[in-house]
Amino acid sequence: TSSEKSFVVKGATGFELHEVQQNSADDIVKGASFANETFTVPALTTAVFVQPQDGAQGAGLPVNTDNKDVSSIPPFGETVVYVKGTMNNWSDNSDWAMTFIGNGMYSVTG
Repeated sequence: TSSEKSFVVKGATGFELHEVQQNSADDIVKGASFANETFTVPALTTAVFVQPQDGAQGAGLPVNTDNKDVSSIPPFGETVVYVKGTMNNWSDNSDWAMTFIGNGMYSVTG
């Protein structure tokens, strides 16, 4: 947009502007920032924020569960999830398509 934008993500911690943008010759993009759960991006700018991790994958951003039954939301949305292996030549075989059953779990009967 034509004006600076700030937005809060409750529970967000440890984000920083991507290293490439931190070292950019563009002083405007270097003005993008994160502090106190708030991302701020200058006008007419695209910014990439990262959450540096040391070791194992972290939890990432918190999910706002207000007014949502997250147990009924498939983690992969409309994407079909398949069981793949040597038994089906690692293919997207409809016989091995999984069905979302709730609480982040999928099921297949082979």
